Amino acid sequence: MFKKKRIIQFNCDFTIESLEEIPIKATDVSAHWNFKENNSLFKQKIVEGKTEGKHVQNNRVEWKQQFKIPISMFVNPKSNELEPRFLQIQILARKTIHSPTADNLGKVNINLQDFSQTGKLTKSFLLRDSKLNSTLKISIELFQLNGDPFFKSYSPSISKERDNNDWITSKEGLKKFNFFFFFFNFF
Repeated sequence: MFKKKRIIQFNCDFTIESLEEIPIKATDVSAHWNFKENNSLFKQKIVEGKTEGKHVQNNRVEWKQQFKIPISMFVNPKSNELEPRFLQIQILARKTIHSPTADNLGKVNINLQDFSQTGKLTKSFLLRDSKLNSTLKISIELFQLNGDPFFKSYSPSISKERDNNDWITSKEGLKKFNFFFFFFNFF
């Protein structure tokens, strides 16, 4: 029998903090992000945004610009694990503020599954597809809005190594479980 994938909705609050170790003298550096949102199993829309352009000072750019987006994540019916979802951030640099073309400094792809049960977490990511050795610092926090709170979230890039039987259960799910366990044992 075919089991339907469950959908869990989150609010994703992320802050693009800074870009470190920039060895170039660009005038205007900005971060452009996009996220492919699945409204259902068949429809998909792209949510996107960007930071304001900032000047490179002391080989770094600091934005500290916050964004909030609603996201949906699917739960695999066989393993009960969240499926990967990616937020892509691309760094563009212009020689002048009014320059019509921008150079691509690199990008990062962030698996939001890794942040589903960590609380607010700040990480630095090395730019991919880049000739630079620059790192992008980002803070991410996911808040579960609805859906079954009992799911597995294996985060190999965030957490320490675990064996195959170890997994994290959502904090909200544990609170509800503890309440019901206490309630039914009390009466």
